[in-house]
Amino acid sequence: MQLFNSFNSRSIALKDFNIVEGYFNSFLHLFILIIEFAATWLMILIGGKIFRTAHLSWPMIGGAFGFGVLTIGIAAALKTIPERYLEKIP
Repeated sequence: MQLFNSFNSRSIALKDFNIVEGYFNSFLHLFILIIEFAATWLMILIGGKIFRTAHLSWPMIGGAFGFGVLTIGIAAALKTIPERYLEKIP
């Protein structure tokens, strides 16, 4: 989920739906994404004894991926809320 959050958090403007704009132009950000992916994968696969995690089955990995994709859709849906409704929120 943190990998999808890194995409979502780069674009916080109300009507900015292109979450990958300029994402691959930054070598440092791409490097961090690769390290974050590798660390997560290693914790899941071989970190069971160190981090006390359970091995995930492929359906569980697919479910986690689905939730991550869902957060991108939710962020896009929230950006369609008119500003006049957002101004009323304290």
